[in-house]
Amino acid sequence: LSDRVRLGSRSVGFEPGSAFSYSGMGYVYLADVMSEVEGMSFDRLMRQRVFQPLGMSSSGYIIPEALVSEVARGHHALWVPILAFAGPMVAIFLVLAIATILVVRLGFHRLRFEPFDLVPAAAAAPIGAGLFLYYLQGGWALLFCLGYFMVWIAGVAVLAALLQYLRFIFDRGRYDGVISRGARRAPLSPLSFGIVFLASLLFMTWQVPLPARDGHDFNAALSLRSSAHDLGLFVSAFIDGGLIGPSARARIVDERIEIGGDGRDVYGWGLGFGTRERPDGLTIWHSTANIGLRGLMVIDPARRSGIVVLTNSDSGKVLMHEVAGHVLGPETPWQLP
Repeated sequence: LSDRVRLGSRSVGFEPGSAFSYSGMGYVYLADVMSEVEGMSFDRLMRQRVFQPLGMSSSGYIIPEALVSEVARGHHALWVPILAFAGPMVAIFLVLAIATILVVRLGFHRLRFEPFDLVPAAAAAPIGAGLFLYYLQGGWALLFCLGYFMVWIAGVAVLAALLQYLRFIFDRGRYDGVISRGARRAPLSPLSFGIVFLASLLFMTWQVPLPARDGHDFNAALSLRSSAHDLGLFVSAFIDGGLIGPSARARIVDERIEIGGDGRDVYGWGLGFGTRERPDGLTIWHSTANIGLRGLMVIDPARRSGIVVLTNSDSGKVLMHEVAGHVLGPETPWQLP
């Protein structure tokens, strides 16, 4: 099922049953069905059926606003929000610029193209990028990405102007050591702007925080707030099978389809969990890969062991693989497919 519901998509990627692809939207629809059948909200249902029986007191899909500040905020590279806005803006500008050139040359039969002709394209590009980002990710994402983009552009402009001013100071000093009143300053050099722009790219890997998610912003596929301790309780309960029973626990793993392999490992997907079969046993897993957040849960039923690693950064993927590899077997490290 397509995740592009903000764009009105109701499409499926392929004929059902012919292939596999993880679908976050599938869990959203599943949560709606469960809520309708049980006659209560999905968050309340999960608290009554899972969180409270297992003692997971720090878990919930909806939390009070007073606790929002206590939740760890994700972090990602600076280029992510900037490119999210700048990418569509540049693409829209190029398309409109080409269309403008064709209209000027073929429609108005003008041989000379003036830079002023691109003003409509330059004005429409950021507006179009904003609308695209709004419908794709929502208003908060638009404000977040636009804010970082504007700060970046303003920073480049200020530093380029400062560099130009320093050039003016040193150039006048080289001539006579005196800056005369009324001296004309040279126009902004493209070289100065280019140097500052290229230098700014060196800082694009800096990690910046995501905006805090609204406590009442519910999404069954990505709004679960929890802790490693609580998820550890879930792992323990799954291994013991006390909450759902051995029969249902077995179905979660046994009713799976194969989705790939690399010669040594065979990967599959069961009823809510990914599976990995290898000569030394079967492990089941689930991960989170939302922007700015990386997490991993792995359970080894045969060894009655498991591992939960939660990180609040895109770069946390390396750490969680290293930790899981050490816990579940350093000789053949555990990694996601």
